[in-house]
Amino acid sequence: MKKHLKHFIPLMFCLIGFLLFGNICQAEEPVSNIHYSLADNGTLTISGTGIVSDKQELHKYKENTKHLIVEEGITDLQNIDLWEFTKMETVKLADTITAIHDNLFMSCHSLKKVDMPGVTRIETKVFGYCQSLEEVNIPKTIYIGAEAFKECKSLKKVKNAKAVEEIGEFAFVDCESLKWPSFGTRLKKIGEQAFYNCSSLKDVVIPDSVTEIKRLTFWYCFNMEKLVLPASLEVWKKNAAECCPKLKTIVNRSRLSCQIYDFDGYRIWKSNGKHVKSVPAKKTAVARGKKLKIIYKLDGGKKTGKLPEYYEYGTLLRIPKNVKRKGYVMAEWDCWDMKSEDEDGTYEAADRRLYLGPVLRWPELHPIWFEYSAKNTKKGTVELKVGDPENLLDRDAACFKYLVRYSIN
Repeated sequence: MKKHLKHFIPLMFCLIGFLLFGNICQAEEPVSNIHYSLADNGTLTISGTGIVSDKQELHKYKENTKHLIVEEGITDLQNIDLWEFTKMETVKLADTITAIHDNLFMSCHSLKKVDMPGVTRIETKVFGYCQSLEEVNIPKTIYIGAEAFKECKSLKKVKNAKAVEEIGEFAFVDCESLKWPSFGTRLKKIGEQAFYNCSSLKDVVIPDSVTEIKRLTFWYCFNMEKLVLPASLEVWKKNAAECCPKLKTIVNRSRLSCQIYDFDGYRIWKSNGKHVKSVPAKKTAVARGKKLKIIYKLDGGKKTGKLPEYYEYGTLLRIPKNVKRKGYVMAEWDCWDMKSEDEDGTYEAADRRLYLGPVLRWPELHPIWFEYSAKNTKKGTVELKVGDPENLLDRDAACFKYLVRYSIN
């Protein structure tokens, strides 16, 4: 009997261990029952329960999907990416999905609208480089990760953003169409350069919950005119709003004295009628641009009407084509510091070198002249000769159309 027990006891331990190990393994396997359905209009519906993780199965639909609907019961989109879904225009996620992992929708170039009613975390580069994305709905989102919306150049609206508590660094970098979202008083942290080059921001009101505004948060927000600082502010960096040449009002509701970036004196700030370099605590400061004399180099031409004498830093300047030159036609004005905006002679100080200051001490404008001649021939045709442009300071930027107006006579 003892001899049999000697062999039986180790066998029992092995059997118990096998059963326990098997149960553990079975418990770790995700319960998944996923179904895919593609409609004739290009709507891909994912239904069932559990985690969507089968890359190979999902990518069968990449060429024909225009709209993606993930129904309730799906809990996660795990270990997949949708960057090859280049025709996908809309996404609607069930509220059972609470997080979106890194890079999930990155480079979905046709994606325009996303509804994420249950998502609390948007991780790194989730929508990076989605250049057609116009609108996202994030009613429960607490965290927006680093570069989450990087280079979403068409993004205009971030709807229902009042639950957001933290915005990562570079989160909205290069979102050129973005209007300031209505963040609520849960917002505590805004990362470095979070709104870098958001050139459509105009009026920015930071909620009374943010304690720190880091360096270069609003760097190159060219059209921002008003910035309201929160009463809760404890840390402010002078260059947080660097290179915002149209910024003309800062309302400081905090107890800090906040230094101002003044473009080496090209923006003149005042508070209570006094010149300041910092916005005093609980005060408002307003700015205007320094007036700079314009030097015209007409290169053999002459004035036919009035031309502006001064340029105010950080403003738009309209310069008419009131010049002429015999044997030449003027294409447009050219300057190292200004770029043409439209055909009627409106020039916007859009070149960043202008905003940086030093080259503005003697801004020079040159007309771009084209030599031309026209004559009628005995055959009833017109010979038109157009030469190369003269005095073109930046030839790489030249792109002109030649237009000929003719009549039956």
